[in-house]
Amino acid sequence: MDQNARAQVRLIIDHLSDLSRASFDQRLKAIYASHAARHLLQSGSTVKVAISAMEEISGKLIDGMIDKVSAVAQNVEAFAMIYGAFETYAVFLKGKVDGIAGMATGNRHRIQRTDSVLRAAETLFDEMLIRLRRQLEIHRFTFTQPAPRKFSPTLRAADEPQPPTKQNPGGKPRAGHWEEMWAAMATLLYVGDLKPKTQADVARAMKDWIAARNIDVGDTAINERARQLWRKLQDTE
Repeated sequence: MDQNARAQVRLIIDHLSDLSRASFDQRLKAIYASHAARHLLQSGSTVKVAISAMEEISGKLIDGMIDKVSAVAQNVEAFAMIYGAFETYAVFLKGKVDGIAGMATGNRHRIQRTDSVLRAAETLFDEMLIRLRRQLEIHRFTFTQPAPRKFSPTLRAADEPQPPTKQNPGGKPRAGHWEEMWAAMATLLYVGDLKPKTQADVARAMKDWIAARNIDVGDTAINERARQLWRKLQDTE
C-alpha cells in the first residue's frame, strides 16, 4: 500500500471512529433520559440497553470501515489498520462500563459501587466484544487472499498456480496472531486495563485474548510468552 492510500485509509478510519464515538455518547444520554423518565434508570435494564447500543453502533462501525477501506485497499496492512482502530475503539467503550454501572446503581463513584452490578456489566461487555471481534475476523480473508491470476492459453501446466500450502494447520496461531497478541497486551498495559501482579495474571490475559479468537494453542506456548513479558515488566521496576 503506497503512502497516499495509507493516508486515505487512516483518514477514513479516524473519521468513522470519531462519528461512532459521538453517536454512542448521544445514544447513552438518550438512554439515561428515557430510563429516568420511566423510573428505570437505577435498574439492570439500563446496563443491558446500554451494552446493546454499544454492540449496534460498534457493528455499524466495523461494517463502515470494511466497506470504505476495501474501496481503497484490500491487503494485510489495510486490515491491520482496521483491526488496530477497532481495538482502540474497544478501549473507549470499556471506559464507559463503569459509568453505566454507576447509573444503574445510583452510585456514580466506584468506591460506593455495587460489585455485582459492575461485574454483570463487565461480563456483558466481554461477551459483546467477543461477538464484535468475530464479526471483524469474518472479513480478514477478504484482505489477505491473493489477487486472482488472469487465465492465459499459453500458460504451461508447470506455471499454473498450485493449491496453497496450509500455513496454519489445526487452527494453530500464525506469526501474525502472535504479533497482534503482543500489540493487544501492550495496549492493555498502557491504558491500565492489565495490571498483573504475577506471571499467571499475564498468562490469563493472553489466554483470554487467544480464546476470544478461537485459536488453538497449547498452554506451553502461552506460558512461555507470559514468562517473557513478565520478566520484562520485572526488569522495569
